[in-house]
Amino acid sequence: MKKVLVFLLLTLLIAVSQTHTDEVKLFEEGVKLYEQQDLQGAKEMWLKVLAINPMNADTLLNLGVVEAQLGNYSQSAVYLEKARTIHPEWEQIYYYLGNVYSLEKDYKKAKEIYEKGLKVNPASERLQANLGYACLMLEDFEEAQEHLKKALALAEGKDIEVLFNLGNLSYQQGNLKEAENYYSKALLLSPKDCEILVSLGNVKFFLNDYSSAKQYYTEALSYKPSIPVAHFYLGAIYSKEGKLNEAKKEYEKTLELDSSFWRARQALGNIYFEEKNYKQAITNYKIALEDSPSKADIYYNIGRAYLADKDYPDAIDNFRKALELSPDDPEVQRCLADTFFDQGSFAQAEEYYKKSLELKPTQSDVYLNLALTFERQDKYEEAIEEYEKYLELEPSSPQRKDIEQTIKTLKEKISKTKGGK
Repeated sequence: MKKVLVFLLLTLLIAVSQTHTDEVKLFEEGVKLYEQQDLQGAKEMWLKVLAINPMNADTLLNLGVVEAQLGNYSQSAVYLEKARTIHPEWEQIYYYLGNVYSLEKDYKKAKEIYEKGLKVNPASERLQANLGYACLMLEDFEEAQEHLKKALALAEGKDIEVLFNLGNLSYQQGNLKEAENYYSKALLLSPKDCEILVSLGNVKFFLNDYSSAKQYYTEALSYKPSIPVAHFYLGAIYSKEGKLNEAKKEYEKTLELDSSFWRARQALGNIYFEEKNYKQAITNYKIALEDSPSKADIYYNIGRAYLADKDYPDAIDNFRKALELSPDDPEVQRCLADTFFDQGSFAQAEEYYKKSLELKPTQSDVYLNLALTFERQDKYEEAIEEYEKYLELEPSSPQRKDIEQTIKTLKEKISKTKGGK
């Protein structure tokens, strides 16, 4: 699951080291405009300072920050890099410059800049924290943990963002209890933080503690009702509890907030499937298909809905599309075989049951289906073999007596056939 990670936002460094009166006046006017949230006005004033003194490092730094806040990351980097050439000993330049590269999602470059900044000041908590974040985004989890823990130590264990990112790191590595520990510590420092509440809900959800998960999601939504992922997982909890109407409402709310949330659309399709409303299920699956990166799963679901609705040609078409994307999926092979069986195409059903078993030989029910397929084709010896394999895997099957009787009958048919010859 993809997580939203906290990133330390850019803030303005307001410093004045100018010696010329005009520079000072223009610089201070820019500061006033910035404090009034007039970023464009502040930028124009500071550009006038640069026109007087192109080497004014304070102004270059502030322009770099403002350009970043205006979304002009490339220009921001230009100003900050120039400021760095003038004052390579300024820690804050590395911090802001690294942040700009992170905002551009160039985490490799951001990492390089933060590392250079730490050579200037190895005890910088914010550089350690953001270096950890960059490593996390680069999926270098071991190094991310190293720097985030250093940042946490420097903050005496009281940095919310660092605790949150350590939680995210543990979560991505599957260490749910450790993630819960970090998120809980972060929540103590910020009890109404919706991201932390939702993250704790996610941990509890995947620990199968649905009651606690529901509490966290509900609390987050009480502060901010427009969190799609919280509504989605509430829907998933209601679905697991068999409360399909409540689940449906949560999935619909998720889609109202984010129409591209394909997992909610797919889940809604699943509810309609359970309700045997196959046409509505198919409609929702097809919409989910537009945004889903897991298209094989969606084609599979569409195929199942068509199969349940006895629309065999469309079921076959969608199962084949799923197999094109995921050829080694035994379940899709099996469903395609089921479809051919139901429409009476036993030779093709045989082909795909065999392929499914090659991929996953422990599917007892597929041996049973294959036995029935052989029987329908009068391949009695092959049918007996598959029935026996089924009984080996399911020795306590409630169908055992019936299957043993079927095997006996088939053997008698084989004997008569041979005797007749």
